[in-house]
Amino acid sequence: MCHPAPARLRYGFAGYFVPGYWLDHVVVETWVGDRWQRFDPQIAGQPSWDYDMLDMVDAPFVSGGRAWQMVRGEGADPNRFGLGPDEPAVRGRMFIRERLQLDVAALNKVELLCWDLWSGLSEWQSADQQILDQMAALSLDPDSSALRRRCAKEAHWRLPAMVESFHPQVGASSVSIF
Repeated sequence: MCHPAPARLRYGFAGYFVPGYWLDHVVVETWVGDRWQRFDPQIAGQPSWDYDMLDMVDAPFVSGGRAWQMVRGEGADPNRFGLGPDEPAVRGRMFIRERLQLDVAALNKVELLCWDLWSGLSEWQSADQQILDQMAALSLDPDSSALRRRCAKEAHWRLPAMVESFHPQVGASSVSIF
């Protein structure tokens, strides 16, 4: 009998599509042996990459949490993260916060669409930044159980019952996620 491997989505940014820019992207991780193995199903198996796209190293893709850390603590330019260099309205700190929140949701086994968003934490409020810093750190731990416990116990970490979906063809609407 074949047992399926655990798998999860990771929301963040790929550095391999546009040189010098972190493009909004989602990859997959599967549990192989004793670790999460990351791959990009969009381009896995295609030649001419400098690394194995079926077992990606961390450098070409950063999760929303890692991008948050790069901007907050390492001086990365937040305007180099988003939908693309020609899309100034959808990039920067707000966009990075949104990808961090989507990644936290996925680590809580709630996989949303890239245009599903919710408010509640601000990338500019000091108290919220501290919560987002903690979320980012916990999202990088391969064992997401501590992150899930925080999300279950603390209101600022909790996933909302409704999100706003900004579907590019349907438009904005409220969507129940539970």
